Formats: sequence, structure tokens, C-alpha cells
Amino acid sequence: GFSSQAENPQLSNLGIEASGTYTLYITDANGCESAVASTDVSVSELPATPVLNVSDQEVCENGQLLLTTQSYNNADVTYSWIMADNTIVETNSPTLLIEETNPVQHDGLITVMVTVNGCTSFEAVEVLVSIFETPMAPSIANSTSSLNPACEGEQVQLATSVITGATYTWFG
Repeated sequence: GFSSQAENPQLSNLGIEASGTYTLYITDANGCESAVASTDVSVSELPATPVLNVSDQEVCENGQLLLTTQSYNNADVTYSWIMADNTIVETNSPTLLIEETNPVQHDGLITVMVTVNGCTSFEAVEVLVSIFETPMAPSIANSTSSLNPACEGEQVQLATSVITGATYTWFG
């Protein structure tokens, strides 16, 4: 058990077995003892470390990203989602839908931790998310003008700049 001669002892590195009643009596300089006083100490278990799931580890800028973890059955639960730029988004739900991703906040390591009844879990294993920047709007041209239109039956040349690795989708 616990005993201390300190005026204000500190209980450190507690486990749930430290829960219980702690009593104190004081002996003054004359050897006289006070009445006994007691206090109840309650120690709660840490919540299980959450597991982070992401809808996709590669997302285009402004795309959606869904973060999920397991549910904790308790009325007092806060999920703290830690973004790549270390901003924290808190929810009472085990899911977080990011409607529009951006490279500054979401590109990199993302994690989550949970607080249940005031006790905070360890962080989940981080997940690396890559946010790909949206390509710039293309500049396009064609071989006609208002002063030089194509005649029926002729060809028109459409053109844009080359982006390595890109696919092009024209429609009209």
C-alpha cells in the first residue's frame, strides 16, 4: 500500500489499482494526533489506442477525404483528429468528412486520439495522405477567328500546352 510522511504527497504514474480511499492523520509537535480524515481517489483506464482508417491515401486537391476510427461506447467521448499541419479538429463522432482537401492542411501524416471521461488515449498510428494539387486551367487555341472562320467541310485545329503524364478530354 501507499504511505508517506510528506505534507502534500504526489501520486505518480498511477494504475487503476491506485483507486481507493486515502486517509491522513497529523501528529503535532507535542505528539498529539488529529482525528482521521479521508478522501476517495478514482483512477480511470486510458481508452484503447484508436485505429485510423482513411478513404484514400491519394486525393486530388479539393477532393473529399473520409477519416474513421472505432466507436467508443460512452456519453463523454471526444475524437481529436490531428491534421498534417498539426491543426486539431474535434468531433463527438468516430468519423470526419473533409469536404475539400488542401495540400497545406492535409498532405502528410494524419492521426487521431480519443478522450473518454477526461482520459486521453495514445495517438493512432499515423497514416500518410498525399494531396495532389489541381492542375491549372488549360489555355486553348484553335485555327479559326471571327475574321477567319473555317468553311464547311474544312478542318479546325484545336491546341493546348503539353502536361507530362496528363490525359486530355475534349468535348463540344
